[in-house]
Amino acid sequence: MKDISHYPLILPPRGLSTWNLVDAIFKKHGLSYQVAMEVGGWEVIKKYVELGLGISLIISIGITGQEKLEVIPP
Repeated sequence: MKDISHYPLILPPRGLSTWNLVDAIFKKHGLSYQVAMEVGGWEVIKKYVELGLGISLIISIGITGQEKLEVIPP
């Protein structure tokens, strides 16, 4: 978590369960983070990550293998 805390995050809109989970994990590790943007929809998030606008944390079912992304397993 410390390694990724230095990169801007692209997250779903605030208030969704993913946002709360990410926030809780960073707080648990005592790390701050920066949200570059809030975007609705996994496909849009993946596209912005592909464009180099930030990184994201998504569930593995959202990755098809067709994306131009680097996946770091948990």
